[in-house]
Amino acid sequence: MQQQPHDPNNPYPQQQASGYGQPPASFQNASQAGYVTDPGYAQPPSTIGNTGLIEENSMETLSQKLANRDKAISLGISMGLVALLFVLLAWWTIVALNDEEIELIVSATQGEQKAVVEKKQFQQSVRQKPSRPSSSPSNVISANKTSPVSVPSVTNIDSPDLGSSFGNGFGGGGFGDGLGGGMGVPSVMKGRCNAADRVSRMRKAGGKAGYDKQVLQALRWIKTQQQQDGRFGTGKFPVAMTAFALLAFCGHCETVDSPEFGQNVKAAIEFLINVAEANKGYLMSSNDRHMSYEHGIAVYALGEAYSLNKNARKPFKRISPTLKAAVPIVIEGQTNGGGWLYSYGSNGTGDLSVAGWNIQALKAAEFTGLKFSGLTTAKKKAVRYLEAAEDPNGTDGFYRYRVNDGQKGKLSLTGVGAVCARMLGSPSKLEDKALDLIISKKPGGYNGANLYAWYYHSQAAFQKQGKHWREYNDAYQTIVAGAQQQDGSWPTGGGHANSTGADAQLYSTCLSTLMLEVYYRYLPGTK
Repeated sequence: MQQQPHDPNNPYPQQQASGYGQPPASFQNASQAGYVTDPGYAQPPSTIGNTGLIEENSMETLSQKLANRDKAISLGISMGLVALLFVLLAWWTIVALNDEEIELIVSATQGEQKAVVEKKQFQQSVRQKPSRPSSSPSNVISANKTSPVSVPSVTNIDSPDLGSSFGNGFGGGGFGDGLGGGMGVPSVMKGRCNAADRVSRMRKAGGKAGYDKQVLQALRWIKTQQQQDGRFGTGKFPVAMTAFALLAFCGHCETVDSPEFGQNVKAAIEFLINVAEANKGYLMSSNDRHMSYEHGIAVYALGEAYSLNKNARKPFKRISPTLKAAVPIVIEGQTNGGGWLYSYGSNGTGDLSVAGWNIQALKAAEFTGLKFSGLTTAKKKAVRYLEAAEDPNGTDGFYRYRVNDGQKGKLSLTGVGAVCARMLGSPSKLEDKALDLIISKKPGGYNGANLYAWYYHSQAAFQKQGKHWREYNDAYQTIVAGAQQQDGSWPTGGGHANSTGADAQLYSTCLSTLMLEVYYRYLPGTK
């Protein structure tokens, strides 16, 4: 039989069409056998001549349905992702709104009756391990030109450190090298940063509301003692005097953004940083035995300034690089006995007078949130040193100047030992006896006051609280407040003030100001 030629335009030859048009014979009588045809596959009641076209149309319809289904699935997935993003954004917003906000006083009018308050979110920093400082500092480089008025003039200003997760981040420091997040001002320091809170704390602790106004008057006088290069005073210890002034401003939560004192704070910070940069991290006016005094006080001040200025808007030189160089000097300058000596050195036990400032420097460094290698170990060694310096049988004091010098405990050092032990989280067993002795030596007046000793006494009693603070407050604080002069300064006291030369009044005023700030500088009972 001759086969017909295949038509390339007809994919379904006639004999195949008839095969596809009728079901197999075995299915033609399906209904008679009890089977019912699925209506979805039933033959339409009327057909067009070529049943192959029907099959082709059915395939096109099915393809279209599948395409529509795929589009619907894709659209559903996209809408689900968008909805999830909106849910996450809403959750993040709720959490952010519920975060604690810290009110930061950045300016104040006379008497602070119209204090300007800004709410800021602060950040905590994390830093890489600091490098070891040079063991031999270079010669001190400092300017001699001074001016009787405060006109800060600082060059080479860096942008502020903003935080910690981008770039060097807040892993880096002092007012940060990037953007970040954290807790900001340490909780122990929060009491100083709100005018209403300061007054409230003063009243609750037995102080007078007017004390805060006296602090403002004192800061205005201190402001007039700043020189053109940012230093304070005109004597032979400009680094120490600048650090004392900066501590007084920080004690009132004055930052570089403060309209009244911001320029003074900024210039003081940058003067100290410039000194450190010129001396391989050492903060000192001259390379002599007093260096370990000045360096400890200055690190203490820069540590506080760092913690308070983390979110400042105005640019100034970054604090963190200086702290990274200066704090290791304190840590590595500790003696084998756990204390600190004049000029720093590892041999011996320590001098409690020098140790007091360096322990406060370590604590301020810890509060910054930066990481310093050896800090924890240094604190533990300091605790052992303070225990060794105790004189349980003392009559004039319960802490010795030197551990092995054969001398008895001194009243002037009793507050140093008591407050430093509590700062390090290991309050002394002699703390009650020490405070009882301090209170029993109630002064008759301000004249000749050993303000160095009183500064430590006030902190030791306030941190202890209870009857010791109430009795101390009545015995000492009223004398300090009553001695302030009309211009806001205090007369020159006795003790160490006599060794500060031309800056004796500045020294006395700074310490007296810090004593009036004790009510809110550091919250009580903290370790």
